[in-house]
Amino acid sequence: MAGMNIKETAIKTNESLTDPFFSLMIPVEAVFSLPTGIGLFQLKGGGFVYGNLDAKTHLGNFDRAYKKQNDWILANADLENKNGLGYGYRFGLSYLVEINPQVSLTLEGNYLSGQSEWAWKGTVEGVNTNGDFVSEAFSEANAQLDYSGYEISIGLVFQSANPKKKGKRRRRR
Repeated sequence: MAGMNIKETAIKTNESLTDPFFSLMIPVEAVFSLPTGIGLFQLKGGGFVYGNLDAKTHLGNFDRAYKKQNDWILANADLENKNGLGYGYRFGLSYLVEINPQVSLTLEGNYLSGQSEWAWKGTVEGVNTNGDFVSEAFSEANAQLDYSGYEISIGLVFQSANPKKKGKRRRRR
C-alpha cells in the first residue's frame, strides 16, 4: 500500500507519512446476487481484518511536516512505530459475466473503512529559527493507520472444472 494517512496525530500534512508496504487482508462478507440477462449482479457487505508487512514511517515527509509545523529550519526524526492488526468494514458492488462454465470475468468496486494501531515513539532533532539546536521527545500512543478508501478491480473467477460427480450405486448381494 502506498500513500496511507495517519489519524489521531498532531502532525498535519498532505503528504503520506508512511513508506510503501504490503498488507494481507481477510474479508468476511454477505453477498446478495441478482441474475441478469448476461451476468450476475452482486451487492456485498461485511468486515475485514488485515495485517501490514514491514510498515514504516516515511521519515522525509515527517521531517518536512514537523519542521513546517514548529517553524524550524531543519528537522531530523528517529522514530519507531508499533504496527498492530487492523479491522474495519466494507461494502460494494460487483458484476460477473460468464466466459465459459469454469471462468467468469468480474468488475468490482468496494468502499473500505478501517484502522490499525500506529503508536509512534522517538526523538526529533533540529535547528529552530533562532539557530539553536533542539532535541525533543516525540510520542503519540493513540495514532492510527487510516485504511479507508475505494477499491476498483477487474479479474477472473475460476470455478472447479470437475464438479462432484455422483458415483455409481453398488448393489449389495
